Amino acid sequence: MALDDVLFYTEMDRYFCSLPKDVQEMLMENGENINSSNDLYVYAESLLGNIKNMY
Repeated sequence: MALDDVLFYTEMDRYFCSLPKDVQEMLMENGENINSSNDLYVYAESLLGNIKNMY
């Protein structure tokens, strides 16, 4: 499973679309490492935390 497979599920696609564009891009660049909805959530939240810490 990869990011495209995870985004097949409406709830995960909605979550992905709600993320900032830069986070979406980073997730897409590393999509092969996202194998489940949990992976997507954990990775996205980590990226969001890193972005918040930058400001």
